[in-house]
Amino acid sequence: MNDTKPQQEQEQEQEQKEKVEEQEQQKQNSVSAWWKSTRKTLDQASATAVRYKRMVQKKIDLAATRKKIDQTYAELGRKVDQARENAAGGPLDQEDVRQVLNKLDNLKQSATQLEEEINALKEEKASATDSSSER
Repeated sequence: MNDTKPQQEQEQEQEQKEKVEEQEQQKQNSVSAWWKSTRKTLDQASATAVRYKRMVQKKIDLAATRKKIDQTYAELGRKVDQARENAAGGPLDQEDVRQVLNKLDNLKQSATQLEEEINALKEEKASATDSSSER
């Protein structure tokens, strides 16, 4: 009988060790899952922040370009008025007026391109929001 008691105690100790190990494994699994979830959330937040930063920068660039367009219109008006006052022929025949018009065309093209990039970023944001809500 004495031999069985230590054997029973050993079996009980072994069962307790197994239970403790199982609990530790469950804790590790839950911590690992928590870290994975946290990492995924941080990655999504980071991607959103980068997209937002790019969009804000594009909007700042667009506002600056629009301001340059307004300044160029004013410059064009001055050049046309000067050409009219000097009676040097048609204002559109003046080299400096043509240069201002070319500058204006380039600025308008830049503004259009920035608007398209902003719209693309908005669409990217919408598609990212849709895909993250599906998960």
